[in-house]
Amino acid sequence: MRLHTDYQLRNIGTFYFLVPLKSDHPVIDQILTLNETGAFLWNSLQKILQKQHTIQPKKATADNALLPDNDELMQLLCHALQAEYDVTKDEVLPDVKTFLNSLTQKGILTLKD
Repeated sequence: MRLHTDYQLRNIGTFYFLVPLKSDHPVIDQILTLNETGAFLWNSLQKILQKQHTIQPKKATADNALLPDNDELMQLLCHALQAEYDVTKDEVLPDVKTFLNSLTQKGILTLKD
């Protein structure tokens, strides 16, 4: 699994946007609108990325850092949501899957086969 790290979370009022910092394509096509949960998940992904980069710096690069496998990442994100919002795994799992699918469709995240 790989995360394209040239994206930054921007907040305007109650709206959150994931904006590419570098782009060869029209930027508007690559902006992803997030709700509060999506913003929390993005920040959690960044923390996971930072931790992984610290543990395995030779395997991570600034542009394409390695992340845990799909199941482990999903578990970590579910756990983060459960701790933050006091909800069950069954309640957060669909949100985590939707979030990861959105990132994958935009090319921000590449899932491991």
